[in-house]
Amino acid sequence: MDESLPTPVTLHIFRKLMSWRGRFHICDSDGMMLYECVGKWGWFNPPWVLTRDGLEVAVFKRKLWTWLSTWNVSMGEDSFQLRRKSWTLRRHILVEGGPFDGAVMTGSLFDRQFEVTWRGRVLARAQGKFLTLRERHDIEVLDHSPQAVLFIAVLMANLLMEKQAEHDSHSSGAD
Repeated sequence: MDESLPTPVTLHIFRKLMSWRGRFHICDSDGMMLYECVGKWGWFNPPWVLTRDGLEVAVFKRKLWTWLSTWNVSMGEDSFQLRRKSWTLRRHILVEGGPFDGAVMTGSLFDRQFEVTWRGRVLARAQGKFLTLRERHDIEVLDHSPQAVLFIAVLMANLLMEKQAEHDSHSSGAD
């Protein structure tokens, strides 16, 4: 076995049960919480904030009046957009701008598996859990740099935000 290859970092993201505004936790393989994502209060277009140890590391704001789901993300000095690709059966999120410009997150048909690629290499793979009370994904991060781990956390948090928005729109449309 080749000892020079580092073992992948594993993250676990899950929606907190009984959270009024929506709250996601991202933990490491030991169960230590690394990031928390919380929907902030707002009248019209409330932002989501990703924190680490109580410090804000990313802010998400949905872009209004667009045909495709688009989120503006700011991470300190860097900002970029996460844009959903149209006319596909599987979820495709394109990254425009920022240090990972051109990265793509591609999902499986039922949103249980995901892969993040950038410049021809795989940055991470995610596997959703079945038969759980809350939305949960296990993420294998293949690039260990702190920027890549944070970027993957941002993408997976955005995935759960998208799913929350889809669930909310289906719930309100069913009434």
